[in-house]
Amino acid sequence: MAKLHFKYGVMGSAKSLDLIRANYNYREKGMDTIVLKPDKDSRDGKDECIIKARVDGVSVKGSFIPSEIDEYEEFIKKLRERLKKENISAIFIDEAQFLSKRQVEDMYAIVYELDVPVLCYGLKNNFRSELFEGSKRLLELADDLQEIIGICHCGRKAKQNVRIVNGSIQYTGDEVVMGGVDEKSPIHYIAVCNNCYFKGNIKL
Repeated sequence: MAKLHFKYGVMGSAKSLDLIRANYNYREKGMDTIVLKPDKDSRDGKDECIIKARVDGVSVKGSFIPSEIDEYEEFIKKLRERLKKENISAIFIDEAQFLSKRQVEDMYAIVYELDVPVLCYGLKNNFRSELFEGSKRLLELADDLQEIIGICHCGRKAKQNVRIVNGSIQYTGDEVVMGGVDEKSPIHYIAVCNNCYFKGNIKL
């Protein structure tokens, strides 16, 4: 029986690399898959959906999940029709924290109505140490939860994501501001343990 999976981890914990690896394993064995990503993740532009790992040259093409309601209605309708006609072995979703509650519930329905496993990868907490909407619903509904471990600069297990803007820590602001883990970027994120997060022990 198919399951809804949520594999979560902090920034830089190789979530996308794990997705690409798992998708490759399916494809290598001759099984068809679908790779998706919410269009809220616009770091690499909105013309083409590319899931990239932090390792150079490791990527896979996918399709965007629209956030605009009318486009999404058409998207989910076509996705369900495709799943009924084609033998799809798995659906992979990157940046799943950006899914809406409704979108998570639609994927949950696909798992149990159409018997297609859905594997979601994403962050659990935002930079304010609060659950993302999509992550919250996935934690509530997923059959299988797996944490992908990241490491703090102090050597402990990383649990929190910290937003750095022009060299300064930001504890307030909009939940979604695109950035990466490259320290040269004006906006980037680092992952730290709970101890360092709450003590402000952030290595810049």
